[in-house]
Amino acid sequence: MKKLYSLSVVVVSFLFLFAPASFDLSAHEPVTGDTREEMLTGAVARKESASVAGRGGTLRWGVIAGKECVADHGAVTWTVSASVAEQGVVAGQGSALAQGAFENFPLPENPDTLRILAIGNSFSDDGTEYLPALLRTAGIHNVTVARLYIGGCSLERHCNEYASGAENYKYSKAKNGVWAVVSEHCSLRDGIKDEPWDIVTMQETSGLSGIYDNYRKWLPKLIEIVRNEATNPHASIVWHETWAYAVNSDHERFPLYDRIQAKMWNGIQSCVENLKKDFNIDVVIPSGKAIQLARETSLNNKNKVPDACKVYDLTRDGYHLNRQYGRYIAACTWFETLIKPTLGISVEGNEYVLEDTEYHISKKEARQCQKIAMEAVR
Repeated sequence: MKKLYSLSVVVVSFLFLFAPASFDLSAHEPVTGDTREEMLTGAVARKESASVAGRGGTLRWGVIAGKECVADHGAVTWTVSASVAEQGVVAGQGSALAQGAFENFPLPENPDTLRILAIGNSFSDDGTEYLPALLRTAGIHNVTVARLYIGGCSLERHCNEYASGAENYKYSKAKNGVWAVVSEHCSLRDGIKDEPWDIVTMQETSGLSGIYDNYRKWLPKLIEIVRNEATNPHASIVWHETWAYAVNSDHERFPLYDRIQAKMWNGIQSCVENLKKDFNIDVVIPSGKAIQLARETSLNNKNKVPDACKVYDLTRDGYHLNRQYGRYIAACTWFETLIKPTLGISVEGNEYVLEDTEYHISKKEARQCQKIAMEAVR
């Protein structure tokens, strides 16, 4: 089906603004394509360079306010303003453009109450499971941690869940160091609106965590959802960097990385570096880095069990963290990333050793885990 697109010019610059200008593609052959990406490619092909207010250059893909657009080196942004029913999918090429388009806010300093919401899946559950106990043991009682959980939930599914209004999330909250289920059937909107969250964390589903195309398409939409629904307009959006699978993992998406842990880990790191620039996310919880560091220490069991064992590389099944060192290290990483900068208390020296669980670590092992987390965060 053929459609016409008009493009309006929005000028983005850190130093100054140019006068708006516009041109109309309707005078050209109609832009066609089976997907919005193809349509935009056609639009760019018909106007691949331009001069606006005395400034020109090659148009490049970009994002501003979550809408499809193309940009001239981050200085001039051409946004699609007509005939696009849904918001865009293309990620920014330059940090200047992205920082102008995606406003973010720093972590709060010494708040009376700190509220943290994790929008995620089982990997955010792994990362935060022991965080409330670490807080309680540190004598911190003014932090609320909550998580919206759907198993395997991707950025795409979060956006689709929001669009449908479905109540498919398990919503849990921890106050005073103990997790409690608030609702087994919660919507994304209701979870976001439940409290004036200071920090909202996001992550991609593990199998796609090293493939940036998925971030480009869906992260802008999820950011916009949070901005539209959050009751705290200055909430800091934080990224949770997840971990690569165990070297012997049989996860169905491990073949996307040729079943090579190093390839998956390199992909995750690359995606995180890109999203920091493209979406103005300064704070990253480096759980993936911490787990990768720990895999090179005596905490790992890879030399103690057969290669075919699913409990391998600090996981309990080849991808979820084991409930001893793996989850403890991740929780320490969350603590060091979010609690130290906001409340001034480090995880170093925390006395929690899983005594309220069926598992156990020694004080020496706890110190080792804490130091690994601190190294990852530095």
